[in-house]
Amino acid sequence: MFLSQDYMSKTWTGGVEWKTIKALINKNEGNKICLINVDNVDIDTIEGLSSVTDIAKKINTLSDSEVAVFFNNWYESHIV
Repeated sequence: MFLSQDYMSKTWTGGVEWKTIKALINKNEGNKICLINVDNVDIDTIEGLSSVTDIAKKINTLSDSEVAVFFNNWYESHIV
């Protein structure tokens, strides 16, 4: 889930994608969600997320290879 300042205002992310994410959270399957903060969005502006309980990895300061390593590590620890 790529979070940005415009996340909730976009048709796909704020509408379709967010409904699916909320359903996972409501079924206690939030561990399947990888939160990626691409432009220092305030997580509290996204309905249902809280900066206290859901931490998004900020990638805007990472190199491409660091982002790739982050995704690989997250995948291996959550999916595999």
